[in-house]
Formats: sequence, structure tokens, C-alpha cells
Amino acid sequence: MQTIKSVGVLSVAKIMGALYAALGLLLLPFFLLIGRAGSMIPNQGGQNPLAGAVGMFFGLLAPVFHGVLGLSSALWAHFCTT
Repeated sequence: MQTIKSVGVLSVAKIMGALYAALGLLLLPFFLLIGRAGSMIPNQGGQNPLAGAVGMFFGLLAPVFHGVLGLSSALWAHFCTT
């Protein structure tokens, strides 16, 4: 039986990025729902469809942002502890 003695920093960071991106995909419907709800909020000039478009755009990019933040936070945690 073999044991793992060490794991590369970049390998762990890539796995963390993938896990955070998967978490972002799980939360994607909620982000899109919030973006859609934002377009339905009336203001003084009526409803603002641009608010919903911006919210949905950022909702679609949320998994990418989560993945990049997961990767960078894993790298940051490693280099701050060594």
C-alpha cells in the first residue's frame, strides 16, 4: 500500500478553484433569481430592465468569480503559512 507524502501547491489550488466553481454553479439559480427580481423593483420612472440585465450578467459570471477566488485564496493561504 502506498501513502501520499506530499501534494503540490498548484494541484491543491486547482482543486480548490474547481470546488468553488462547482459551488458557484449550485448557487447559480439563486443569483439569477435575485437578478430577475431586481428588474421587477419599480422606481420613480417605472421598472428598470437594465438592473435585471446587470444582475443576471453577474449571476452568470458568479461561478467564474468563485473559481478564481478559490484558486487565489488557496495559493494565498499556502504562501502566507510558509
